Amino acid sequence: MEYLEQLLPYLEMPIVQNAIGGGVLGPILARLVRGGSGTGFLTGVLGGIAAGYGADMQGYSTLISGEATEGLMVTLQNLAEGAGGGGVLGLISGIFLKRR
Repeated sequence: MEYLEQLLPYLEMPIVQNAIGGGVLGPILARLVRGGSGTGFLTGVLGGIAAGYGADMQGYSTLISGEATEGLMVTLQNLAEGAGGGGVLGLISGIFLKRR
């Protein structure tokens, strides 16, 4: 239990939440177009991080959560941003990187 408590501060970082969101949706969409789920996971994580970074730079990171810096809405927004970017990149990788 102490090990999980040590990991908790890392799970609250926005970049990790974006990566988790992309890592979940990326392989699902990659498999829907008959691509590999391994490449879908990697591209999903990268797409999630990139989408979170881009949303933060454009000022879209406060659309759902307002000016809050922590809490459930911020976590959900980070997961949704990551899922959006990871899903798009996972879909593209699933189309172009087919299984053999």
